[in-house]
Amino acid sequence: MKTKLLLTVYIFILIISIVHVTLPNSYTINERNYSFSKIVNVDKNNLFVVVADIQNYPNIFPDNYISVIISNQTDNIVFSKDTIQESGIQTTLDIKRTIILNEQQEIEILNGDAEGTKILINFSEINSNTRIDVNIDMKFSGILTPFSYLPKHNLDSAMNTILITFIEKVNSQ
Repeated sequence: MKTKLLLTVYIFILIISIVHVTLPNSYTINERNYSFSKIVNVDKNNLFVVVADIQNYPNIFPDNYISVIISNQTDNIVFSKDTIQESGIQTTLDIKRTIILNEQQEIEILNGDAEGTKILINFSEINSNTRIDVNIDMKFSGILTPFSYLPKHNLDSAMNTILITFIEKVNSQ
């Protein structure tokens, strides 16, 4: 009897989860804020150049970045269509990047299951090191909904991996 009750509860939770993920986007937007800061021993300007070189992302992150197509670019604003994948989930997003040279990059997702997500990356120099401050206002829906439930330590690990990859690219130049 206990086993049947427990099984019924698990099935109910599974059905609710499926319904939640498959509802129209306007009904199921999960919002979350995340912040990350780190001081790294790399030149601020060199790191900024690598992070701002979005066309090179498929080479820097070959397992996750499928393509970047720049559709419009002005002095400090870049519009692109980025195709990315993580854990078998692939999506294409229209992205607006506003760049303040060697200081800041603001990224806004304009469509898709992450529409409205904003990422602010600040670069500052501390002695001969660089401080990176990342603030993300996440908005996930549809197929990306499960990413809104990732624990902070998983997000920290992902950010460290991304940052290490950028630093390795700086050091290899």
